[in-house]
Amino acid sequence: MADHQWETVAHLRIEGSNARDGALDPIHTAQITRRFAEKLLPGPLYLHQAEAINRFANGHNVCLATGTASGKTTLFHCAAIEEFAKDPTAKVICLYPLKALANEQEARWAEAMPMAIRNCVVGRIAGDVPVKARAQILRRSQVIVMTPDVMHSWLLPNSDDRSARAFLKHLQLVVIDEAHAYTGVFGSNSAFVFRRLRHLCSLLGRSPRFVAASATIADPAGHLKLLTGLEFSVVDESFNGAKRQPTAITLHNPPVGEDLLSTLAKLFQEIAADPTRRMIAFVDSRKQVELLTSIAARGHLEEPEPEPPVESDEDDLPAFREVEDSITFLRRLSILPYRSGYEEEDRRLIQDRLTDGTLRGVISTSALELGIDIPSLDTAVLVGVPASSTSLKQRIGRVGRHKSGHVLVINTGSIYDEAVFANPERLLSRPPAQSALYLNNQRIQYIHALCLARLGGEHDRVAGQSLEDFSFTSPVEWPLGFIGLCESERTGQIPVELQSMKHEAGESPNHAFPLRDVESSFKITLKNGPEEYSLGSLTYSQCLRETYPGAVYRYATRSYRVYQVNVRSKEVRVRKEKGYVTKPTMLPTLVFPNLSHGNIFQRLAIGELVAVECNLQVREWLNGFAERRGGTEFGVAYPHINGRAAFSYPHPTFYRNYFTSGLVFFHPALNQEGVNRDLLASLLFEAFLLAVPFEKSDVNKAIDKLRAEWEGIRKESRFVSIYDSTYGSLHLSGKLLEQDVLRAALRNLGDLATHQEIDEATMRAAQCVAALAEAKIEMHAAMDLEPSNNDDSNVSVVMPGSFGLHLGRGNEPYQVMSIFWNPREDALCYKGRLDSMIAPEDTLITRVDNILPVPGESRTGLYNLETGELESSEASGIRAAADKITP
Repeated sequence: MADHQWETVAHLRIEGSNARDGALDPIHTAQITRRFAEKLLPGPLYLHQAEAINRFANGHNVCLATGTASGKTTLFHCAAIEEFAKDPTAKVICLYPLKALANEQEARWAEAMPMAIRNCVVGRIAGDVPVKARAQILRRSQVIVMTPDVMHSWLLPNSDDRSARAFLKHLQLVVIDEAHAYTGVFGSNSAFVFRRLRHLCSLLGRSPRFVAASATIADPAGHLKLLTGLEFSVVDESFNGAKRQPTAITLHNPPVGEDLLSTLAKLFQEIAADPTRRMIAFVDSRKQVELLTSIAARGHLEEPEPEPPVESDEDDLPAFREVEDSITFLRRLSILPYRSGYEEEDRRLIQDRLTDGTLRGVISTSALELGIDIPSLDTAVLVGVPASSTSLKQRIGRVGRHKSGHVLVINTGSIYDEAVFANPERLLSRPPAQSALYLNNQRIQYIHALCLARLGGEHDRVAGQSLEDFSFTSPVEWPLGFIGLCESERTGQIPVELQSMKHEAGESPNHAFPLRDVESSFKITLKNGPEEYSLGSLTYSQCLRETYPGAVYRYATRSYRVYQVNVRSKEVRVRKEKGYVTKPTMLPTLVFPNLSHGNIFQRLAIGELVAVECNLQVREWLNGFAERRGGTEFGVAYPHINGRAAFSYPHPTFYRNYFTSGLVFFHPALNQEGVNRDLLASLLFEAFLLAVPFEKSDVNKAIDKLRAEWEGIRKESRFVSIYDSTYGSLHLSGKLLEQDVLRAALRNLGDLATHQEIDEATMRAAQCVAALAEAKIEMHAAMDLEPSNNDDSNVSVVMPGSFGLHLGRGNEPYQVMSIFWNPREDALCYKGRLDSMIAPEDTLITRVDNILPVPGESRTGLYNLETGELESSEASGIRAAADKITP
């Protein structure tokens, strides 16, 4: 580094290794497979390649779980040839988790297959392939390359098409690359996609086999069992025979007192200016990718970028201008961004420039951890320490494939980074990533019940089942509750909390609900004269941080002002803007633990620390943003009507309410005066992540207070919550209460506190909690409150003047005005107002079961259906207590 203000903290080295050879079993492998391997490779197979192919030839589903650049694709090619040797009419589906990876691998399949199978055709089906051309691709291809997203949105819902049906009827092999990437919401959704595929194949008399490749993760066999419902034989790192180049790793502290983003951008410019070097940098947020690339690219344009207008005068431009400018602009950059959410044309251009060797550098989120081959990369910059050894090895593995590589790890100053930098050897001893799949999330289950089992859905189309036949059976082993949900869907008896999903899905659930989120995505649109141009998509959570009302959103390094957000239609409208920077003014996250009957999963005490896993309601919200224009910064508060930032938003907050599960920790130290509770919560959160390396996108933390006394813990008591960020929950946080994990986290808490600048009161509190690491753990039964009402004549309601969340309106707050029996609905109903209603006369009548009370916030009561009397829960409780002591 030319700038000597950078401090080098440590030098580490991963040594290279020599190759170890293996051989194919001549008895069980086909001769054509052995000949293919000889043609494909300049020398013998590596040990792990031969072992995996031999196990597949012996009838196993096989997973190859070895490091990057170890030649895992050879297993896929040989497994396909084994199937073609047994059945020349066999078909193969190759699934890659990213479009860019699928595009790259198509060429490798097309090059390899004809070496063994004459006239073997490899086809690719993706979003950019016209729908009319897809049937022909299926008819003429023996091997099809696609993403799970395309399988979900096109292949399975069109399985009654003659070409699709014929392809599935001969499907013999399913290839799953980068299996470790199937995690969180994407992995949990994909687990149902694989089972839907197996179900439809079974209707057609097929039972395809599976081969997979994965980075080194904890329990790959268990992960793949959850993912596919099948047993796998795993060839792990102990068999890895690939030759590896040595890699040097240096850990660096950035210059003190300087802005980190600007400092990093200078570093990237310095590396890119060296014609002998090619760089990849990893950061952990989409917004940082865009900002850093924008800054770093300023000195690496072939010609100056024209300044975009501030006002919305793009109406004067030709309709094609914005598309043309975006593509031209990306072609002129020597440092490119890469992240999820780009449109297909932009993604393809970035991918082409990544693989043609003309780029000096790329700045990416974790999206490029996967196996896209980017030639000549020799320098990796990791901005922050990756959460797991799996992520670390994947990022390091992007460089040094053909020559020695250099990895720079940058300390961002986070609690997690500081802990690793205090003990640099810890970097190489991080635990591998955990499987983060949870298949009992009701929302995820219902998405796939709609796709597969709705009347006229995938099952009926392939089975030819009558729409009057409501039965549903399957030879596939499904997660608990799924078959029952399918039956409920077919008979029209779905739970009220899922009815809004059914309405949103319409007749196209496969398109309404993508695999990457439990909720439907927000689409970002730029109006350009009479035309509209799409600028990608994002989740609700990302919308809160990137495209809230008034935000400056960056797409492929260019800036756009958000002037309208429609939560109901999931649309975000933007216009061109100068390169200003905005940051949301986030309010403290509100967590409402549901400690009532049936909502507590486990409870324990260790000393004075009480930990409960339960259902939660979470509200993430903001009330404006800060904007920086050069050296000037100012704040914008909601509501806002065409002020300095030139947008309108009439509401006081922008929010997301969702239901999940998580942990709630109570300890007296959290209630002490002078304790920095936010810092203590952050320390505890990072302590758990050091013990179990979940991605921060999957779990979150907050500090809040108890709104009603519970089990001797008084009202207003403070608590720390660590919870799942996924709507409906993946129940990841529950793992943190495993005794070994809890003790490790408490020990980590003590270590973290010693490496932070902490006030005396907070340090004492942290040490007090950390000291419990060796204390006795007492497991308690989930001491749920008994149901408050067993009388069918009484209905639990939200009291007039209070509020609940409207399940059918995206959990929007709903103020109850009155309660009445509605003869048209033949049901008890509320009259009230949604939070988004502006006119005083606007009201909405809705059924009582559409409104969910917020624990500790909503005032509830009992409505007597026979008398029409309404009694608050407080009065009901007093009366019940009096009845108990009355002789």
